[in-house]
Amino acid sequence: MDNDTTVWNTTPIIVTKHTALGESINHIKDFQLIQNTDITGFAALKKANKKNMAKKALLVAKPTTTFARDTKKTVLLEEVDFELTDIIKAKNSDALEYCNLIHDRGTDYLSEMGDYPITIEALEKLDAAINLFDLSMPTPDAAHSEVSAVTKAIDLEIELVDNILLGMDELMVTFKTTETDFYNTYLSARRIIDIGVRRILMWVKCLDAVSGAIVKGAEVYIAELGITLSTTKTGNARFFSLPPGSYTVTITHELYQPVTLNDVGIFEGKTTRFDLELVRS
Repeated sequence: MDNDTTVWNTTPIIVTKHTALGESINHIKDFQLIQNTDITGFAALKKANKKNMAKKALLVAKPTTTFARDTKKTVLLEEVDFELTDIIKAKNSDALEYCNLIHDRGTDYLSEMGDYPITIEALEKLDAAINLFDLSMPTPDAAHSEVSAVTKAIDLEIELVDNILLGMDELMVTFKTTETDFYNTYLSARRIIDIGVRRILMWVKCLDAVSGAIVKGAEVYIAELGITLSTTKTGNARFFSLPPGSYTVTITHELYQPVTLNDVGIFEGKTTRFDLELVRS
């Protein structure tokens, strides 16, 4: 539409809806920025504490990773195989989660790693670095509440966008015979909505029940359809083009207790959403 403003800018109601659409899109971008950025930002002191924590974590992670490879402990390997940049570039809450996991697994297997360069002193220094960094982090409940509020705001804004676009669809019919090229261009841009193939019909988000951290790699399985999706780095699994009906949905992850949702209703044109807090095994 921005390339054909002369066609529609003399129709006040379309101008109003176009403006509202642009505002909603900007709101969604702002909300996503909040959602994907650590809540408290990266102050200089926090950066230094984070880097210190990451370095201390690697002194534990590297020998534990070697031990895991040598003993073919695949789950342990996946839990502790980190590079320095993996931790430093991660969101603060995720970095804290990674380092806590490295510390816990190093402690769990310390007695078995006598021939590897890992010491109680290294674990104690990592624990101190974790505590120092944690002092500047928001509480899990506060962080979780903020993310939940922003997620709900995005959902509401998306519903508003849908309503604006449906209203514009009706208004565009007036250009069908007078501005055929413009009308066809608009229809092409809206085709994805008209045929309905990209509507999110089920949306599952997985978080750690204790820390509120995003859980990546959880498998979301719809039994009746035999469909499985894994949660992304944002903790989301989104299903499109599901037939309406009632389903059994199972969420599994090697580090967490499984969750089963019975009688999950899927309805045409409506998103069924679950924000799940997974409990560690």
